[in-house]
Amino acid sequence: MARVKPKSKPYTTRPKLKFQPKRGARLNAAQAQEVGERLIELADEKQVDGVAGLATTEILEEGMNPASPLHFWFETDDKKAAHEFRLIRARMLPRSIEVVGADGTGDLASWTAFESIPFESINEEGEASRSLRYVPVTVVKERPDIKAQAVARAKLAIANAIRELKRVEELSPIVLLLEEADLQLIN
Repeated sequence: MARVKPKSKPYTTRPKLKFQPKRGARLNAAQAQEVGERLIELADEKQVDGVAGLATTEILEEGMNPASPLHFWFETDDKKAAHEFRLIRARMLPRSIEVVGADGTGDLASWTAFESIPFESINEEGEASRSLRYVPVTVVKERPDIKAQAVARAKLAIANAIRELKRVEELSPIVLLLEEADLQLIN
């Protein structure tokens, strides 16, 4: 006999959440609030086994609807979207390979073959532009200035990972508070 799992409570019965864009996100506070609310509603509509959640395809489907608050996020011109997708794939390619060799102790080791390093350049009109360049790890090793940038980016990534780990660990008290608020709404 299959067990029926209870459905999550619909968003409308939950306390209203305040959303904001993450640092560096390409949306403003009003958009973050509207998108966050719609994603929560959509997650409730698309439950699987009683658990609210979304698949990437469901988010895309919603975003392709011109009436959706998610629509602004998606490129609907197929030619431009195809080019953007190819750029994503191009960014993934150098990150997908490693160099294999002996480390300082003689043991076999592997490390990334390319480091993503920000470069600033000046064009003929004197305008500055910034871009990421994939620099071979051998060049990073030889150039102290580039190595310093790679180390700083790695330290930032570690700090962000630690912050995310702490955030996830802190979720349990937040979930308890939300459950208490749900109980108060019911009573």
